[in-house]
Amino acid sequence: MINFKLFGNKAFQWTQKDDHFFTGYFFDENNEIYKGNDAIDYLLHVENEHAVTPKMSGIYTCIKTTTKGIEIISDSLNYFPVFYVKQNEDWLVSDDWNYLIDSKGGIKPNLDAEAEFQSIGFVLAHETLDKDILKTRAGEKILLHHDGTYERVADYHFLPEYFTNDCFEKLKNNLKTELYEAGKRLIKFLNARTAVVPLSGGFDSRLIACLLKKLNYENVICFTYGIKNKEEEISRKVAQTLGYQWYFIDYSEIELETYLDDAELLDYMKFTGNGYAMPYLQEYFAVQKLLKDSLIPENSVFLPGHIGGLAGAQILKSVKTKKQNHELFNNLINNYFFLKKISKERNQLRQRISKTTQNYPSKNCYSKNYNPYIEDWLLKEKFSKFIFHSSKVFDFWGYETYFVLWDKKLVDFFRAVPFQFRENKWLYDDVAVNEFFAPLNVYFQKEEIEVSWLKIKIQKIKSKIRDFFPWKYILQRMKIHDWMYYDAFTLEMENRMEKKGYKRLTHFRSYNAIICRWYMDFVNFYTTF
Repeated sequence: MINFKLFGNKAFQWTQKDDHFFTGYFFDENNEIYKGNDAIDYLLHVENEHAVTPKMSGIYTCIKTTTKGIEIISDSLNYFPVFYVKQNEDWLVSDDWNYLIDSKGGIKPNLDAEAEFQSIGFVLAHETLDKDILKTRAGEKILLHHDGTYERVADYHFLPEYFTNDCFEKLKNNLKTELYEAGKRLIKFLNARTAVVPLSGGFDSRLIACLLKKLNYENVICFTYGIKNKEEEISRKVAQTLGYQWYFIDYSEIELETYLDDAELLDYMKFTGNGYAMPYLQEYFAVQKLLKDSLIPENSVFLPGHIGGLAGAQILKSVKTKKQNHELFNNLINNYFFLKKISKERNQLRQRISKTTQNYPSKNCYSKNYNPYIEDWLLKEKFSKFIFHSSKVFDFWGYETYFVLWDKKLVDFFRAVPFQFRENKWLYDDVAVNEFFAPLNVYFQKEEIEVSWLKIKIQKIKSKIRDFFPWKYILQRMKIHDWMYYDAFTLEMENRMEKKGYKRLTHFRSYNAIICRWYMDFVNFYTTF
């Protein structure tokens, strides 16, 4: 028997039709939007059920009941994960990991996942912080059978099927077309609602704001948060130049000594952590303030800028490698398992990562200088569980989220672009600046926060030698660049952990490591062994 307990959230509720369930939304190949019962009908009658995810753009999860059990299908990001645990001979299925923990009488710590959670901010593959509870994973379909067995079926790979031979000029024109078409789909989804853009000083969120302006969409609010810094200055200038309302939420005004006593915050931590990912604090206080001051309408839609140019400069620092798949484990650890210093856990992490790459071919057949399987791994692991997952903050407050730059047709375009044009976001930045920013007078040249190949090279060298510097020096450098005010947030976490008998965390490379450890204590991971 298979039992369900689906909660949904303030922004996205589950629709049930007969014994089928759906949450989210998607566009089909003809740019038609599907939600609720219409989405269920579409998915029940799709011609090729083994190729559902690659055909549709959006965020969704569908649970289809069959004679053998159920099929759980989700978007390429697995934005709405579903958890399942076996109790006696029955399956218990829920979108709330905390509910399953309570149902089984408490957490059974997944000790194998401890190191990775503290060093990368999520649990790998289909596992969670509980040994018994499993979850859906990006790019996979789950089949739960009445006989107590289950299958994981690959449903999507972010791998190039071919590379286009188009010249750079033609690629620029094609990218312009794809961006405008993505913008039209966005406006159709908005349906005159307020678009809320978390506007940083970088290119991605600015591109979204400019795209809306170019398409004459004026119902737009922009906001920035943290402490005053260069990003805040650029963000303000962009919004003012475009004629959009702009708000700045100053995090230095937050009452830090009591913020961890706030019941609403603790509810958010349970909701967004959900037993497999770090609770993201970055935008929580900003949205809370906007709501408290009634600065955004109830039916607004948030438009985060994940992930512009897809594999931009930051991502290709690891994709640009001649190493084959069996040699990638250290590459991934060095580039992405950076929240906490890795030493004795390295061998364990290598074994854990290897399980997430077993279905890949042993030889990279696409390019001798790049390994695209790294991108696919990043999509199914870091992008889905860390970067895109951070937008759960908008769901928590009851606002829908729309990933403009993860539009399927835009993704397909970039997937066929040769790596040399994507490296350092060459193609993407060229179009962003010359088609959108410069014509709208929001390109500020010397003031821009740009990431050059030289800066990337220098950063890689710094990453390799930073552990040789005294810990106090490293921490001081982190504080200098802490525009998010994370040092203050995490200091209160550390104070409370110390009162409970924990030693203060040292030799971390990101304040996120402290948040991860605090969350593990919060869900009683440490108190049961």
